[in-house]
Amino acid sequence: MAKTFNILVLPGDGIGPEIMAEAVKVLKVFETPERKFELRQELIGGCSIDAHGKPVTEEVKQAALDSDAVLFAAVGGPKWDNQRRGLDGPEGGLLQIRKAMDIYANLRPCCSTSPSASITKEFSPFKHEVIEGVDFVVVRENCGGAYFGRKVEEATYGDDGRMGLFRSRDPTSYTSIRRSGTAAQPPWPVISLDKANVLASSRLWRRVVDKTMAAEYPQVKLVHQLADSASLILATNPRSLNGVILADNTFGDMISDQAGSIVGTLGVLPSASLNGLPGDKTLKTRPYGLYEPTHGSAPTIAGQNIANPVAMILCVALMFRYSLSMEDEAQRVEDAVRKVLDSGIRTSDLGGKAGTKEVGDAIVSAL
Repeated sequence: MAKTFNILVLPGDGIGPEIMAEAVKVLKVFETPERKFELRQELIGGCSIDAHGKPVTEEVKQAALDSDAVLFAAVGGPKWDNQRRGLDGPEGGLLQIRKAMDIYANLRPCCSTSPSASITKEFSPFKHEVIEGVDFVVVRENCGGAYFGRKVEEATYGDDGRMGLFRSRDPTSYTSIRRSGTAAQPPWPVISLDKANVLASSRLWRRVVDKTMAAEYPQVKLVHQLADSASLILATNPRSLNGVILADNTFGDMISDQAGSIVGTLGVLPSASLNGLPGDKTLKTRPYGLYEPTHGSAPTIAGQNIANPVAMILCVALMFRYSLSMEDEAQRVEDAVRKVLDSGIRTSDLGGKAGTKEVGDAIVSAL
C-alpha cells in the first residue's frame, strides 16, 4: 500500500503562485507507486482577505495541523498596505499559522558551499576570502516577542505637534526562550543574540538561555553577543559567527535577512519553521513543519514569468529532510539546483535569461 503524505500548499500573493507551481513540479518528480503526495491548496494573506475578510481562516489553520507539512510562498502587497495591520494584515496570516502550529523554531541556513555556491561567488558583495568557509544557521524564535504583542497606538501630541506615545506589549516568556535554546543543534557552538544592556526582555532571554544550555547541552560552547554588534561582525568577519546563531523573533528576522547579503540575494535562501527537531522526545504532538522562502511577494514582477523559484524549490528539500525523513531525496533536489545554477540557467535577477517555468523545468530535468 502506498504511503501518502498530506501537504498543505499556500501560494499566497504576488509571485507566490508562480514559484509554488515550480516547487510542486519538483515535488511530483518523487511520486512513486509506493509514495504519493496529496496536495491541498488554500488561500492565505491578501487573497484570503479579499475572499474571506481575514488573512487566514480557521479552516486553513486546521488544515495545517492535519497536514504532514506546509509549503508556503509569500504574502502581501501594496493593495492591502492601508487596509489592515498586524495580525489582521496579509503577514498576519503567516503569524497566525505559525502560532496555531506552534512552530517556534525558524531555521535559516547560510553556507558558502550551499546549492547556490556559484551564485555566492558571483553576486556576493563580499570578497571571496571573507566569506569562504562561512557556515552557520540562524535559529529564530518564531511564536513570541514583539511581533505578537498587543499594539496600543495612542497619539498624544505636545505643543510642537509631535506624537509622544506608542506602546506595545512584548509577550516574551520563559517557555518560548527555553524552547528556542533546545532547538540549537549541538555540537556546534551557539551564539545567542540579545540587547541585555538595555532591554528587560533581553535580560530574561539571556538568563533563560544560560539555564537551558547548561541543563540540556553543557558540552556546547555558548557565547552571548549584543545583536547590534553581531550585525557589524556579520558584515566584517562572518566566519567568526559559524555555528548556531540563536535569536528572538525580532533580532532573528534582522540578522537572517542580513545574512542574505553573503549570498548576494534572498532569492535562493529557503527556511524551515519547526516545533522541534527530528528525534525531539519532548514533543507532546507529532512534529509540524512549515517551509518558506526568505524573500517576499515581489508584487512588481508578479505574473511576468521572471520570478526566481530556487528558494521555493529548496524548501521542498528542507521539507523532505525535516518533516518526511527523506534525506536522500533532499540531497537530490539540492544537487539538481546546484547543477542548474552552475550551468547558467537562471532568472534575470541572477544574470540569466530563463523564466520562472524554464528554471523549474531545468531542475526537474536534472532530477
